Amino acid sequence: MEAFLTLGVYFVLLFELINCSNVPLEGRIVGGKEINISMCPYQVSVRFSDSHICGGTIISNDTILTAGHCTDGQTAESLSIRHGSSYADYGIKHQVTQIIQHPDFYADYYENDASLLKITPPIKFTRSSQAAKLATRRSPDNAEALICGWGVHQEYADTTDLGKKCLRAVTLRVVNRRVCQLAYRNFRNDENQMCAAARNKDNCQGDSGGGLLAKSRREMIGISSWGDGCAKEGKPGVYTSIPGILPFIRKNL
Repeated sequence: MEAFLTLGVYFVLLFELINCSNVPLEGRIVGGKEINISMCPYQVSVRFSDSHICGGTIISNDTILTAGHCTDGQTAESLSIRHGSSYADYGIKHQVTQIIQHPDFYADYYENDASLLKITPPIKFTRSSQAAKLATRRSPDNAEALICGWGVHQEYADTTDLGKKCLRAVTLRVVNRRVCQLAYRNFRNDENQMCAAARNKDNCQGDSGGGLLAKSRREMIGISSWGDGCAKEGKPGVYTSIPGILPFIRKNL
């Protein structure tokens, strides 16, 4: 039996290498390019009843950072995460033992849209599973940032079986806060929110909770939170700003 299991794992890894190779980061998650998990080794699938619902980011061997709206109203018993695979459904599974939602999360405006998930057993770090470094300062306007996810590739697409689709990534740019405020009346323009966008590029349904990383520093600067549709002109994606919620993260690590 052990030999058959080993062989099965081998074919899964071979399938990933063939179909999720390290291709250039062109296109977008909405209709974008497939990548191998080794390009975003911090990426996890947050799961309800073991089905993908959101993205998340490894920040320590027993803590995952995701969006508050992904965990709002959920119980720890109903949630798990998977990591280490380009396909969410094939990743290594860990049970969530505790949900620590930001105490000032406000669902109507997605303010402080962040949650920490404590998991068991602890993650064993490998080339495909690594903790992201958290940014301590904001990124300048127009800085390049990377977002990965298993979400749909176009607005209003079917969200079933997302875990069987290969991981994708896209490069966006940090948007000026005033521009973001003009795009959304309910954008608070405070230290806890930021925007990122690029023409015809975005994340989409199923990508919420994923980490936005500054490409120059390879530091996590945001959590995918909300927006008007996917890749709409003049409607950038809104992210929870990591530097703005660092006290909450550090207190609960």
